Amino acid sequence: MSANPTEPLQRYFDCLSSFALRGLKNVDRTTGLDLSLVKNLMEQGCLTGVNSSTHDGLSFLDVSITPQGAIVLAEWSALLRANSFKGQFMDVVGKIVWLLAGMVITLSGALLLKIIDNF
Repeated sequence: MSANPTEPLQRYFDCLSSFALRGLKNVDRTTGLDLSLVKNLMEQGCLTGVNSSTHDGLSFLDVSITPQGAIVLAEWSALLRANSFKGQFMDVVGKIVWLLAGMVITLSGALLLKIIDNF
């Protein structure tokens, strides 16, 4: 089992983000991408292109990200960021800030009531 539970999602995210800025004319084993991930992303509608695979292996032509793929990429980015140590740390910091803000407001209200009662 993987030590990082987001590793499979990270692999798909990295593959899909390779097409975020521009499509690729030819995607084969020389591109350095996991071709099985490219195929799965195409089957899920996140990428579009022509499957030009032969008995020698997987290959694709004119591969680019689809609008659905762009949405999925944004969702995965948010999910990965939220599950990262930094994301979790910032979530805790945000909760502490709101807790402190609530304490300050409560104490300020109590102090104002005490001042008003003394007049």
